Amino acid sequence: MSDPNANEAEKNIEIWKVKKLIKRLEAARGNGTSMISLIIPPKDQVSRAAKMLAEEYGTASNIKSRVNRQSVLSAITSTQQRLKLYNKVPPNGLVVYCGEILTSEGKERKVNIDFEPFKPINTSLYLCDNKFHTEALAELLESDQKFGFIIMDGNGALFGTLSGNTRDIVHKFSVDLPKKHGRGGQSALRFARLREEKRHNYVRKVAELAVQNFITADKVNVAGIVLAGSADFKNDLNASDLFDQRLQSKVIKVVDVSYGGENGFNQAIELASETLGNVKFIQEKKLIGKYFEEISQDTGRVCYGVEDTLKALELGAVETLIVFENLEVTRYVLKDSNGSEIILHTTKQQEEASRDKFLDKETGQEMEVVTQESFLEWIAEHYKDFGTTLEFVSDRSTEGNQFVKGFGGIGGILRYKVNFEQLHEFDSLVNSEGPVAKAITSEPTTSHADQPHDKPRSSGKIPPTQKRLMKDFSEGPRHSHQATKIAFSDEKKWEFIPTGTIREVFEVVQAGQARYGVVPFENSTHGTVTFTLDSLADRDGKFKDVNVCGEVYLDVHHYLLGFAQDKKEKRLEEEGVKGKPLVELSHVKRIYSHPQAFGQTTAFVNKYLRGVETIEVSSTSRAAEIAAADKTGESAAIAGVQNAEVNGLDVLAGCVEDRNDNTTRFFVLQKGRYQIVPGRGGEEEEGTWGGDAYGGEKYKSLVSFTVAHSTPGALADVLGCFKGRELNLTSINSVPCLGDSEAFQYLFFVEFEGCEGDDPEERVKGVFEDLGEKAERWRLIETTTPSFSPQDYLSSAKEKFRSTLPRQIPAILTPDRSILLTQALNPTSTSHHVPSTLPQGHHMVYFEPVLSLQEQMPDGTNIDHWPGGPFVRRMWAGGIVKFYRPQPELNKKTEMVCMERVDGENVSIHLNEGNEEKDKVFVDLERDYFVVSNKKDGEKRVKVIEEKRKLVFMRDRMGIFFPIHIYVAQLAFTLAPWKPEIQYPLHPTRELLKMFSQLTNNAHLIHLDHEYAQKHEGYKDVLVHGPLMLVLMLEALSKEGGFVKEIEYRNLSPLAVNEDLTIWTVWIEGPGGRLIVKGKGVACG
Repeated sequence: MSDPNANEAEKNIEIWKVKKLIKRLEAARGNGTSMISLIIPPKDQVSRAAKMLAEEYGTASNIKSRVNRQSVLSAITSTQQRLKLYNKVPPNGLVVYCGEILTSEGKERKVNIDFEPFKPINTSLYLCDNKFHTEALAELLESDQKFGFIIMDGNGALFGTLSGNTRDIVHKFSVDLPKKHGRGGQSALRFARLREEKRHNYVRKVAELAVQNFITADKVNVAGIVLAGSADFKNDLNASDLFDQRLQSKVIKVVDVSYGGENGFNQAIELASETLGNVKFIQEKKLIGKYFEEISQDTGRVCYGVEDTLKALELGAVETLIVFENLEVTRYVLKDSNGSEIILHTTKQQEEASRDKFLDKETGQEMEVVTQESFLEWIAEHYKDFGTTLEFVSDRSTEGNQFVKGFGGIGGILRYKVNFEQLHEFDSLVNSEGPVAKAITSEPTTSHADQPHDKPRSSGKIPPTQKRLMKDFSEGPRHSHQATKIAFSDEKKWEFIPTGTIREVFEVVQAGQARYGVVPFENSTHGTVTFTLDSLADRDGKFKDVNVCGEVYLDVHHYLLGFAQDKKEKRLEEEGVKGKPLVELSHVKRIYSHPQAFGQTTAFVNKYLRGVETIEVSSTSRAAEIAAADKTGESAAIAGVQNAEVNGLDVLAGCVEDRNDNTTRFFVLQKGRYQIVPGRGGEEEEGTWGGDAYGGEKYKSLVSFTVAHSTPGALADVLGCFKGRELNLTSINSVPCLGDSEAFQYLFFVEFEGCEGDDPEERVKGVFEDLGEKAERWRLIETTTPSFSPQDYLSSAKEKFRSTLPRQIPAILTPDRSILLTQALNPTSTSHHVPSTLPQGHHMVYFEPVLSLQEQMPDGTNIDHWPGGPFVRRMWAGGIVKFYRPQPELNKKTEMVCMERVDGENVSIHLNEGNEEKDKVFVDLERDYFVVSNKKDGEKRVKVIEEKRKLVFMRDRMGIFFPIHIYVAQLAFTLAPWKPEIQYPLHPTRELLKMFSQLTNNAHLIHLDHEYAQKHEGYKDVLVHGPLMLVLMLEALSKEGGFVKEIEYRNLSPLAVNEDLTIWTVWIEGPGGRLIVKGKGVACG
């Protein structure tokens, strides 16, 4: 479904365009009566208007003035030509303006405008005059919903209207009413009667004026009425019989305001905002209010000014673009002496102050103006190219006025933080090399061949063969070759034969020269690979026996490769360099790569290599070869990192793709049909692909078909076949039929879940029968099992957590659990001191729920935290805890509650190339702890602890047994940065681990079961709990004195039971000085 907010925004843009058009048309004047205004309402006929114009042409031929006669005839002819573009009147009618106008230089210019208005226009008009008539268009704008306001207080009344973002005061008057008092003696009652009489007359006058202002021709002229005031007058009016019943039925809100007059009017608009939620004035205030809120919170997610906003647009970072509807900025496209085009945006004041920006830097002469247009009109036409929503605002509201005067009338709310200072520094660097000959473009890079990246994923089965030839679209170490190695992992049994093009793979598979072929089909960032789709279409009948029998997913990462000027520059292994240059790039003059690789790295190229020439070649491996041949270092390539080693290139930047989840799906091709045996998979089993994200077999099929182009609903009828058989569609594509087919005939490709060979309910068989009836012709191309898709898995996990309500865990604080924990940590201590407040870190033993077997994972952990799929082993990766004063009292049975939720937005997956066992899914578990007190006015909660736990889930290892010596090889040996003076040694015993597991209701087998930890997890013995490590660090910090405000920690290496550890305030060492936990804390006295 379309987004209603997006539709409303588009409607507002259309309204703005009409407003601008009206202004231009109203200002236009011509000689004589040669300016034609033609409006045809929706249900009228084009033929009627054409006939009328033909009659007018005959009448105009009799005009005596030769000049005027020729101008009128020319305008009528232009109008007739415009009508020929329409077979029928559009749904909202048709508006045409044609004629010759006088420019500001006194020259004549022909104007031809025709368009369908944004909503139906019910006016029929034909006028030939010396001006264009726009009254009907203006009525379209005025017909927005209008609301009436009546503001009453003891000093007078005000009548106003609000329409869109226009607020008007219709009428106001003042009144002098007697105040209420207790004086007067015997005349007090008479004074009271006079006071009531004057109040009654005041209400009657307001009621009468309401009729005059809000009823026209016996009809209410507003959509609703808001009554406002600081006393009871508004209620008296609303309840009075004097108030016209027609208006009374239109009252939508009664609000109390603190002021009368205009200030009360403004306040009433604010208070009625929910009721008037669709009025543009309120929407405008909310939008700019959100913009100001981002600024006040210093999120960095805003931009302002033409220059920074355009940079953010170019990066695709702008979520909502906010522009003043009367912004006076002109967009120039200039051409310098070298023929390069330069984009310039200026205001009239800037142009009058200096013309330096228009001068060629080399010749000193003014550059040629290629185009000159209003920036507002340009952005209204191109905003969709930048993936943003455009909102026009006025300066009528206080917020709008502040936005226009303080921020230049243009800005944006960003999707993510953008470092504009770094962009400016880069611009300065580029400009120092010469003028930038690059403008923002809206044309997408075409999608063609293979995609680059290096984290493969697949599982499942592929049939073997006696013929061990394997064709892949690969001339060098490119990603199709990687996908092939994944599908056919046993290189001893297969011979890999690279090809130059995708079509060649189809040719050799069809000819039987290779048993299988591997080609890219689609990329998550850049869409379908058209060369593959064209070959599957088989328009010339050369690949009639080639079918798809499997698929492989490959995570694709791009690297900038070339020759670094300084070999001592920082290398790829350093932290924080992902997507950023590792070396200085000013020496790079040209970049080579495949068109699709360029399309997937647009943001990096625009940010760090702006103005550098980009040259498309047949493959990324070919690009690396060209860069390696240029020993000057001026050439670079965007390719897979493996090309660096093959060609002797340096990595200049790593992971430069626009999206972290950039993934390519490859098809495995074979000659003939892949036979499916129900319950057993393919006919033979030796290669690997397929298997869904949850470990099951899930077949998919790909069919192609054509439909009758001239039959309405033909495509919908075919797609309805799949819905009727309850078959889920996973992708739809199309290509032109070409060949002997008529123009604009298309061949459609549909993928769906299910296959004919494993179809117990015969749904697939049924849909094939339906296709035979509904489609002109169809063909089954593919039967395959999908491999693990990281994107689908993450979407499923995020949706699971988003739909899960927060868990509320109550607790009553008593000293017993805290005392038991203290004794477990200090078994030799004889102190029986009971602290008055909860010791920091001891919250761990009060809020862990007791889980039933149904609520536990196989390893004993909480199933609510599980992201799903094959990642069933959980470990504690670290986290952050914040403490707020005062901490809860421990000996007064303090009532507390913990609110627990899994952050559905911050689920991430880390895949390990060639080793699925090391794949990890990270989940953020958020917990807020509150002290609860019951007051007369309800329950009150005060937050005392805020915690975020980073959990990591890994694939199942059940059935895999490890020898003990493996444990040593698994340890990541990291040394501590320095040795503090204060240390606390500890020997974690099995009893300590059991006690902590009992206190925290922790059933995780890795802390309890020696055999499980050793044989199934590959560790030396049971491991010390991650939460226990946190408690130990907080215990050490508390011994230093002071209150810990915040502690952040990261578990780096496992520690087994009975291994000595040393606590150094904010980190923990194991045997040999190995760093177990690394943290940082903030403490105060």
